[in-house]
Amino acid sequence: MLISHNWLKKYFTDSTQQLPDTKTIENTFTMGVFEVEAVETASAGDLNDTIFDVKVLPDRAHYCLSHRYVAQELGALLNIKTQLPVYDPEKISAQTDNSLTVEVRVVEEKVGEEKNRFVCPRYMARRVEDVEASASPVWLKNQLEVLGQRSINTLVDLTNYIMLETGQPLHAFDADKVEGVINVRFAKEGETIILLDGTEVKLGADILVIADDKDALAIAGVKGGKKAEVTAETKRIIIESANFDSVSVRKTSQKVDIKNESSKRYENKVTVERTALAMNAISEFLASIFPEARFGKVTDIRPGGSIVKENGFEVSVDFINNAIGLSPKIDANKIIEILSRCDIKAEANSDGKIMIFVPEYRLDLEIGYDVVDEIGRLLNYMNLKPVELPEEDNRPILKSFYYTNALRIVFKELGFSEIYTHSLKENGDVEILNPLNIERGFMRNDISESLMKNLGQNLRFVDLLGIDTVKVYESGSIFGGKKERLSLAFGIANSKKVKGYSFEAEAEKIFNQILASEYFSGLAGINLELLKSSAKFTEANVGTGGVNVLGNVCEIELQKVIDALPEPKDDINFETPKLIKYKKYSQYPFMSRDISVFVPGEADQADVVKSIIIKNGTDLLTSIRLFDIYTKNKEGEPVKTSYALRLVFQSDDRTLTDDEINKIMQSITDEMNGREGWEVR
Repeated sequence: MLISHNWLKKYFTDSTQQLPDTKTIENTFTMGVFEVEAVETASAGDLNDTIFDVKVLPDRAHYCLSHRYVAQELGALLNIKTQLPVYDPEKISAQTDNSLTVEVRVVEEKVGEEKNRFVCPRYMARRVEDVEASASPVWLKNQLEVLGQRSINTLVDLTNYIMLETGQPLHAFDADKVEGVINVRFAKEGETIILLDGTEVKLGADILVIADDKDALAIAGVKGGKKAEVTAETKRIIIESANFDSVSVRKTSQKVDIKNESSKRYENKVTVERTALAMNAISEFLASIFPEARFGKVTDIRPGGSIVKENGFEVSVDFINNAIGLSPKIDANKIIEILSRCDIKAEANSDGKIMIFVPEYRLDLEIGYDVVDEIGRLLNYMNLKPVELPEEDNRPILKSFYYTNALRIVFKELGFSEIYTHSLKENGDVEILNPLNIERGFMRNDISESLMKNLGQNLRFVDLLGIDTVKVYESGSIFGGKKERLSLAFGIANSKKVKGYSFEAEAEKIFNQILASEYFSGLAGINLELLKSSAKFTEANVGTGGVNVLGNVCEIELQKVIDALPEPKDDINFETPKLIKYKKYSQYPFMSRDISVFVPGEADQADVVKSIIIKNGTDLLTSIRLFDIYTKNKEGEPVKTSYALRLVFQSDDRTLTDDEINKIMQSITDEMNGREGWEVR
């Protein structure tokens, strides 16, 4: 969200507690509540401003997509008192005419799996007369434009301004174009609406609309329609301040393919109390701009009846101190003082607990850890001293976690590398409602398919890695048969054919090594037959570059195996991980060459052979691997040994050519052949 520095300053009017410089504000946001993605200067007319582009995450989006509550967060972090404006309806009492009314009917349908949410929990409407859709005052026009908003006219601009101030979307209808009663209802199947931008949208029966007695006037929470558009001729308006179910708005927004500032706020749950705040705010601004305007009585429909309820819970002082790890500890009075900065009222009880009274707009405060988070960030986590965590004697051991980690250790000892492949596929039994793309529209039915592809990809780099065999495994959830369960797959691909090799025999060896490991040995419920009956084998040609190499994958129904195992008695003690250093790899392809040379004598000249290669290989030589030694000891002939090596070349800044590698190989060959008795084959 774009936040105006000038706008924020309006909430800090105490001359003794002014806001710091913009750099300090940026750091305060970043360390305390929001990531600041950019800070830029902007101007409109004679208004020069600094704009903070803050990333409001979902946990605070229900109240912080507004300048009002962003200012409150900033004041709490800086320990500066904010002066949030109070919009009192009595301020416009002299301009109120109760004979001006708006009749509203609101559908009382509930939504959600448990049918526990009204699709429109609250709808407020007010008729205002003797206003004009004239050009906005300079202050209003400039303030919107520095935030990238286009100024339209006073009436429309004020709805946008109040939304940016309070976080509550508003809408204004031309009252003279509304025929009859305002109806909040579901659209008729096939009903159409022409939106403000001229787009015609065909509606379904699951889309909530605002309508008069004849036509749909707006898509609820998403976009207004053309019929009751405010134009230059508008003199009478109906102001809408409403609350709509967040899930319903999101689904509607996706269905009609419209996402805007309004739908964004509704999707993140605007509280029902905010409707009155925004209605009072826009009424006050209209009264100040149009002194002759007349305001009707507010129509306030609440399908669920009274919505004012006090939300609170208890949390102990010790719990807060221990959860944060405070040393020295803070007392109840300090906790209450810190929370008051966030507009959270709290009272200490005699039993060491604090009663927390949650403000109506804070939907994120539900349990003790939420309070811990508030106190921790206001104290500034960077200022906290580290303390050791207490040992937990009775910590439960999660069965599936224990045995999955035990298998990780076993496979690591067997020389396997763990991989993570994508759990979303282009086909499967469980379809994603809103896929990111057509290739990621389903949950995976198995791991084998992805593991096989991974074998093929890694097999291309065996020369670079200096290995003959690729061995990988993965454990995770699969969703075949529309049921989520744990699975484990492991695969082996050899870079060349191995005489007499049988993957199923190899898998049985692996099963036996699992059974012999310290984590599974002697456990009731697991045996070789269980592992073999839980296994599914897959094989395919995974070779590249015209070389067909058979890759093999075995997938085990891990859930079936774990269900048969007893509850673990002791946790796994992992070894302290070794320090691993990473280095940048080249994005350019490598080239490999083989060389074989006969050297006089027994097999004791390998290091000499390698030294010649290193000497002539230049900095393009990445690795040398001796893959064969053969000593020829024929009677009547001198003893000589053949060394066969694979050389890998790669550059960090370019793709190599055959010519430059051939020159290097020729240089190596010439030096070897120049030695007495040496012969490159």
